[in-house]
Amino acid sequence: MKYLFLFLVFLTLNLGTKAQQKLQFEKRISDKKPSDNVILVNDYQKINTLNELLEKFKGRPILIDLWATWCPPCIKAFNEKSYIPLLPFLDKNNIVLIFISFDSDETSANWENSIQKLDFKSYHLRCNQNLKDNLKEIIWGGKNIYSIPNALLFNSNHKILSKALPSIEDILKLENTIKELLN
Repeated sequence: MKYLFLFLVFLTLNLGTKAQQKLQFEKRISDKKPSDNVILVNDYQKINTLNELLEKFKGRPILIDLWATWCPPCIKAFNEKSYIPLLPFLDKNNIVLIFISFDSDETSANWENSIQKLDFKSYHLRCNQNLKDNLKEIIWGGKNIYSIPNALLFNSNHKILSKALPSIEDILKLENTIKELLN
């Protein structure tokens, strides 16, 4: 009986802690982030479709990087050193850089910690299930599987130009592909 009571107390505290963490998420991000360059997309939790996200960046080409903290190839590519060489090219071409994480509520702390380490202009959101399903439909034909890391390119009218850009690890190939697709 004593152990059951202790277990119930522990479970209650653990559930309360997760709920409290979720409620204070945006405050923690703004308190911890090292740079004003790391921008959370406004009301990202309410974005249910790719079109809803793209509408926030009217008239600009968009590069979207799909990733997750539990994905080793994503983590390898998701760091400041990988993106710094690409930034002047993105600025010159007025391209918005958006990172969409496939992390769940359970791994949101890992996501928070990862984006806090960045110090270059980029927009971030963690997709909810509706957005994830919408992305699966658009990119992978509605199959219940997906492949990340993956990068998407949209022109300034938000027409999708590529559902699978070259890896960030080959900057020159990535830049040349983006130039070719945008022209």
